[in-house]
Amino acid sequence: MHSHKTIEDVLNEDIQFGDKAKALWKEMKTNVKLEAACILACEFGEWGTEILAYGIGLPFMNEIGILGGVALGGGYALYHVYQHAKAHNEGVPSLLDAAAYAGSTESGCIIGATLAEYSAGKFVATVNNPLALSNILVRGAALIPAFGIGLTLMSSFTYTKKKEVVRWVSEKDAIKNIKAEGNLEHKLNKNKLEIKGQNSNMIIKEKGLPRTYHNDYDKDKNSLYLIQSKIARAKPDYGQIVQDHAEHLFEEAGYSINPVFNIYSCSTSCGEQEHEHDSCDHDH
Repeated sequence: MHSHKTIEDVLNEDIQFGDKAKALWKEMKTNVKLEAACILACEFGEWGTEILAYGIGLPFMNEIGILGGVALGGGYALYHVYQHAKAHNEGVPSLLDAAAYAGSTESGCIIGATLAEYSAGKFVATVNNPLALSNILVRGAALIPAFGIGLTLMSSFTYTKKKEVVRWVSEKDAIKNIKAEGNLEHKLNKNKLEIKGQNSNMIIKEKGLPRTYHNDYDKDKNSLYLIQSKIARAKPDYGQIVQDHAEHLFEEAGYSINPVFNIYSCSTSCGEQEHEHDSCDHDH
């Protein structure tokens, strides 16, 4: 491990392309099952809507199919994210928070997969009938590129979110009194403290307390703090060093922290959760 490294070492270290590629590939493998279910929902929504439009004689059935694909795909994404949150016992699920998470991670998958299927139906299909055997075969073949496009887009979004190392609840406006240490450049901009190294940075971001945590904390006295660093998603084992440093800064400023978990995140495997939190009751 890298426990001997300081926060300056971590933020000054160059992030190699190979590290990014390896981390993204791991993210894609983790998301395979989610993407498979998502693309099936998009496919049934699009095809079913096209059949309905064709049956009642509506024009532009392929375009109408896009609406059906996005609607059913989006509905499935919201459903499984919310159900995932309910299955975890940290915080109370909020439909709005679940929708925000689903939209920021799976919207690319939904739109990309649906448009790939639309393109096949619109430009490759031989006859204007969604039930024709030739069109069904074309649609089936299109699932392969649609899956690849959707998985890549979805994993790019979830990989971006892996810059979050940890989140916790602490006193409101605490960020104004957090003082960076060492020779690293730092800048406070309203609700965000950025600590810069030569090749990466560390960000402490204060946000209003989401509905998820309102039952446990006072939204007028507490805020949610996100600890982020881009190097943590390329080199996850560096995340602990970033977390330890953030904890030290809050402690030095006289603030207590209450770690919480993102109960909506569905892209971390259970095995990883057990390794990180000794339980699959929480998500990272």
